[in-house]
Amino acid sequence: MNPGVEYYRPFGQPATATVVIKNVPAAADTVTIDGVVYTYGVDFVGSNELQVAQSLTAAVNGDRNRVDLAPTVITPIRSVYALYYGKTIRLIATIPGSVGNAITLATSTAANFTVSGATFSGGADSGSVAASGSPATIAPAGANALAKSLVVKASPGVLYSASVYNDDSVDNFLQLFDTASVPADAVVPKYTRRILSMDSGGFDFGSRGIALSIGIVLVLSSTDVTKTIVATNVGLFLAAYL
Repeated sequence: MNPGVEYYRPFGQPATATVVIKNVPAAADTVTIDGVVYTYGVDFVGSNELQVAQSLTAAVNGDRNRVDLAPTVITPIRSVYALYYGKTIRLIATIPGSVGNAITLATSTAANFTVSGATFSGGADSGSVAASGSPATIAPAGANALAKSLVVKASPGVLYSASVYNDDSVDNFLQLFDTASVPADAVVPKYTRRILSMDSGGFDFGSRGIALSIGIVLVLSSTDVTKTIVATNVGLFLAAYL
């Protein structure tokens, strides 16, 4: 991803927060995330600020491959995952959207930990894309049941990403058409991609997307360079578009 470019995230933007390790904590210093208390010397350890950041990250994620960094019981938070870079831990809500803005964050010792705020922030209920200028709202489109195709938009639009889960015993092909409805078989798609059996995949057109002049239609086909729509409902579709 390019720095300074905001990319679409399905179903919204996740809320985030940060914890900066300023000094090696004292015994019993705590960081509380979404009501879960992490105590230095019990849940996380470290002899310098970087090791403390690594250890607290491992504890939040329940990373049992790093049990050396969390010497007692690991208590992962299902609502948050963590990344660290240097002495800074970035906390990200696992469920995208504004709901993550309610996740709480606190510390017992401001001299040793700097938290970004009392709650997470930045969560939004729709994705956005901002390569330049004002951000554009993108709506997720997807059937809640298996299908053969999905008419994402029956008018001109911009497609940012599309995916399908192929619930079939054989490989199929996700095809994109610039049409307002599902086209007849044998029509050549604008794009196609093989989707393995019992697997998912799709297209990602980046922050600017791809403009389609008639409409946006996705089809699961048994053939690659021409459309042969699958015989049964085996596709679970999702798209981000404008």
